[in-house]
Amino acid sequence: MAAHSKIGASSAKRWMACPGSVRLSEGIESRSSKFAEEGTKAHALAEQWLTAGECPVNADPEMVEHVRVYVDWVESNFTDDDTLLLEHRFQLSKIHEALFGTSDCVIWKPDSKTLI
Repeated sequence: MAAHSKIGASSAKRWMACPGSVRLSEGIESRSSKFAEEGTKAHALAEQWLTAGECPVNADPEMVEHVRVYVDWVESNFTDDDTLLLEHRFQLSKIHEALFGTSDCVIWKPDSKTLI
């Protein structure tokens, strides 16, 4: 499993409201849930789908229905002139040494200098 930033975006609501929670949560085991596992599978399906240009044939039909919404959005916002990064690891150490994470999707539009 990939490392998670102690001050990452997914936990920002908690640590911004209570900065001390970062230190207090050190050493506490992070447990997964069936929802997190399902989300991980959905992210993997979306990445496969967008990379291959088509939905994998062995995908769970119910998950396909939900992931299609995301795939359609990405495809409607991306052109051949853009740069698409999927599940892209980023490092924001200029802001804080422990700030890093993974972005689901990054679209760079060089013509308008827009980052989505």
